[in-house]
Amino acid sequence: VYMAWLEADLAKAAAAREAGEIDFIIAGGHRPFTDDEWCDTVGALFLKYGVDMYFSGHSHSYSRFTADQHDGTTHVVVGGAGNDEHPWADGEPGKRTCQEWCKNAGGASAAKAKARHDLRAKAGLPVGETHATTDQCKICNAGKKGAGEPAFFTDLYAYGLLKKEGQTLTWTLVHSVDDTVIDEVTVEPFSTTAESATI
Repeated sequence: VYMAWLEADLAKAAAAREAGEIDFIIAGGHRPFTDDEWCDTVGALFLKYGVDMYFSGHSHSYSRFTADQHDGTTHVVVGGAGNDEHPWADGEPGKRTCQEWCKNAGGASAAKAKARHDLRAKAGLPVGETHATTDQCKICNAGKKGAGEPAFFTDLYAYGLLKKEGQTLTWTLVHSVDDTVIDEVTVEPFSTTAESATI
């Protein structure tokens, strides 16, 4: 039922874009998709109807996957606005310890925690803590990413802004504490998908 509804809705949106009524198709949902879930469920529909961006939450952090990673759809996980599960480290605004995050982690969460630890270690950051500043976050994300890893990840408290100017969407992630830009990406319409990111 859900997939039938989704296909009908995407077909309607694609027809509106073809008629020049809209420029972009943006989808949203609560959960991010794993690579397997993407392939087994919405991936084919998003490709068929040209979904430009997919926004989700659920994970209490931020991840961005490029259009190249998901068949033309830029996938953004926006869950870093703050929550009771991830307290500030020693009361310091914007900084969280991964020990706090890992206390109740199990299964897939434990694997994600280990991956985050590994990224921090590669960037020369203390494994026992997360990014405290935008600069640390950019250093951590400068390393080469493996298959299935986000193009950009942070667990800084942040909020996002999506702006449309002509035939371009610009997504900007901003640090909630000092208003510095953490991540930014521009997305062109699906038919001419070209993505460039500033990190």
